[in-house]
Amino acid sequence: MKFSPLKSILYYIVFLLVIFLYFWITGKSNEATLKEDIDSFITCLAVFAIIVFSASIYINLENKN
Repeated sequence: MKFSPLKSILYYIVFLLVIFLYFWITGKSNEATLKEDIDSFITCLAVFAIIVFSASIYINLENKN
């Protein structure tokens, strides 16, 4: 499978939008403040960024072998 940066960026953006919408909707239903929504979003963003970064390193190492 060929690694496509453009496709992975597109998936990343869609995933971020889904996460943000999820926290925005649940935040509205739980009467959470915007700051709590942003904190939750940043936490998920950081976890997802770590996963994507480690996966991209793994993919690059696999492509070299």
